[in-house]
Amino acid sequence: VELSGPADSWVRRVSNPGPFIFPNGTVLLYTSADPCPPGWGRAPTCIALFRAPSWEGPYTLLSTSAPLVRPESEDPFVFRDPRGSFHMLTNVNTFHRRCDAGAACGGHAWSLDGLTWSGQAIGAFGPTVELANGSSFTNAYAERPLVYQDALGAPVALFVGMGRSVYADSISWAWRFAGSRPLAQGASPARALAHKQNERRKAQDAHKWTK
Repeated sequence: VELSGPADSWVRRVSNPGPFIFPNGTVLLYTSADPCPPGWGRAPTCIALFRAPSWEGPYTLLSTSAPLVRPESEDPFVFRDPRGSFHMLTNVNTFHRRCDAGAACGGHAWSLDGLTWSGQAIGAFGPTVELANGSSFTNAYAERPLVYQDALGAPVALFVGMGRSVYADSISWAWRFAGSRPLAQGASPARALAHKQNERRKAQDAHKWTK
């Protein structure tokens, strides 16, 4: 896959890509990238944004002069809620330099168009595991967030990778979003109508991301 950008951009290396694909095929590709410019945080990895007309590329760097969000972070995952707003989840604890073991160090930012973003709120998710019997235990670190959405775009479950020290003792874990409905439950007529209206709006404004 071809990735391109200005020779004087801050991006020298990318990893952990997280694509968001629009109905018309346009892709916004969010990646971990380094090195962060001076003053952007405690670790060398920040978030970059590329755009392509399809998943096959070519991908052009959009965040040429600065990273997409503050502070430094990695493992971006972006989803769009039923109202059309974009949400980004990241790990703001690259190399464990920002938060102590056991702390909630997941980042959350939001956007109206997927291009211009808020700063990240830290604490969106963490390594505390709640079990079905009501008990819980706290792992050390959580990263690699992924969100599962239902057919209407509502977030249902958050998946993360967790570890105590190294990848050898890591696990995968998932939580249900607060207020999410069971997967087998049918959608209400009101939600179905909202979904149709949302799809119609997305089709109408899709040209914004192809310019």
